Amino acid sequence: MTDPLAATRQVPSRALQHMREHGSISLTGRASDPFLRWQKRRRISLIVFLVIGGLGVLSAVLGLLLRDVAVWALLIPVGGLFAFVGFVAAGALAVLGSAHRFRLHAETQPVVLDPRGVCLRGIGPVPWSDLEAPEYRRIFTKNDLSGMCAVMPLSAQGHARVNASHSPRTLLIGPRPYLRTDVPYLLLPGIDGFTEAETVQLFQTAHAMHAR
Repeated sequence: MTDPLAATRQVPSRALQHMREHGSISLTGRASDPFLRWQKRRRISLIVFLVIGGLGVLSAVLGLLLRDVAVWALLIPVGGLFAFVGFVAAGALAVLGSAHRFRLHAETQPVVLDPRGVCLRGIGPVPWSDLEAPEYRRIFTKNDLSGMCAVMPLSAQGHARVNASHSPRTLLIGPRPYLRTDVPYLLLPGIDGFTEAETVQLFQTAHAMHAR
């Protein structure tokens, strides 16, 4: 009987062999690890603010029921403030999440590596001359102030090309470090059936073959 896990783990090795033999490959994209972390943090923040808003409503109701006692009556404005802050923040996060649905769709687009460059998240090809070898970097962003990211630093030429105009395409290449207005890296995509380390290995092989 074939071990499904073993068969799954053969996918990266076959892809690597195909890349070495043919110099190009097309694979199914998935959400990258940093993007999944960003999504998780947004969900946790949304739940926290909803809880704050709910506690604020309960506090205000309790204050109304016990308003004849001066101390308890203070719960009305305090609870109202917590409810307002909690629900407004939760609403803002929900709107932000819906606005980022395009990014989730982009994350699942095919990943193509060939002599022309890299196609990912529906954009490209990004020429190999615009990219340096893959590496891990700790990149502080407004969505993740502690996460390590697998990236390809942009060359001087690539940096100028990517940041020539600020557009959704620029943000798809990303990430944009915190308190910076430029995008200095290409964030490696997720690939279906690959770990992040296996994706880095595949991109390292492709870069070594095609970058000049």
